[in-house]
Amino acid sequence: MTTNNYVCYRLPEQKEYVRLEQREGEPVAMKSVKDLNGRKGFVFAPFQPSEETPVWLLQPDSIEQKAVGEGDFKHSEKHSDTEMKSKIAEYDQLERKNYRLRFDLCKTMFKLGKVSKLVIARHVHEMQYAVGAPEELFLHACRLYPHQYIALVNMEHAGTWLMATPEVLIEGDGLNYHTMALAGTQKMPVDYRPGQELKWSEKNRKEQRYVANYISDTLRPMTKTLDHGHPHTTMAAQLLHLRTDFDFTLNDDVQLGDVLNALHPTPAVCGIPKDAAQKLILEYEKDERKYYSGFCGPYDPEGETRLYVTLRCMEIADDHYILHAGGGIVPESKEKEEWKETEMKLNTMRDVLR
Repeated sequence: MTTNNYVCYRLPEQKEYVRLEQREGEPVAMKSVKDLNGRKGFVFAPFQPSEETPVWLLQPDSIEQKAVGEGDFKHSEKHSDTEMKSKIAEYDQLERKNYRLRFDLCKTMFKLGKVSKLVIARHVHEMQYAVGAPEELFLHACRLYPHQYIALVNMEHAGTWLMATPEVLIEGDGLNYHTMALAGTQKMPVDYRPGQELKWSEKNRKEQRYVANYISDTLRPMTKTLDHGHPHTTMAAQLLHLRTDFDFTLNDDVQLGDVLNALHPTPAVCGIPKDAAQKLILEYEKDERKYYSGFCGPYDPEGETRLYVTLRCMEIADDHYILHAGGGIVPESKEKEEWKETEMKLNTMRDVLR
């Protein structure tokens, strides 16, 4: 029986993936991340919960573990839709202009003292010249990106989303938890070796400090213990990022849903200060983010939780794909460099489709 509510996910470095299916009933729709308190299941949360994009909790009645295996993406050819192709070309022409306008808006907000960092998101439409089942795309992404979290979410009321993301929001075993500050981006050199440290610009280091300080300040009053390392270079597909790891345990009176509500969205996908940045994003971004820059993953406050930020992702529509990526803007940012960074991030999903 075909279901409209299923999830496939593959944790980093694993050769097997998990397929969850909810055949009975519907996933639970929630108005707030805090509503996760006292529940468990697979979470699919948006950037900003709303009536149109609630927090979804899939509660599976079928759980399978399968091998990723070998093989290539198998697809059938699709005739191009001339009207859709024309619409996408028109959209792309406007996208470059709109990005410049939003970048200039960021600079204005900095001068006015409204925010010190703001994240600009892009939403790019790609034609479906070749069509394969979403699960085939998922397996292809698993083989392309063995070091990232790969997830395919298919829910009747949320749509179909595929991601290959490097960023942990929260993972833990019910007692001990881990999160990370991931910010700053550069293209991976051809001769790069895993573990090698590179020179990072002050702009990138500043952007990373914003996220690390935010996580530390947010978690400190909610935790018994909180430890963190030093910023270091980490790989994500063909990109490198700066990352700081945090390990913590929660106060007895703090629930995991409260922690998620406090952390999300982090400055890595929103800005500083969070409330002002989020308000500007919701007001001025041309396209809604929906589930891009939200988070997803298995969630169990008394057991295993593995939640990742929904980055490097795409929404699979009936006749095209919508690819999502973004980048953090600070006063030192240069528009052309930031545009190139978003293009590199978009290539994570483009390479899955090629």
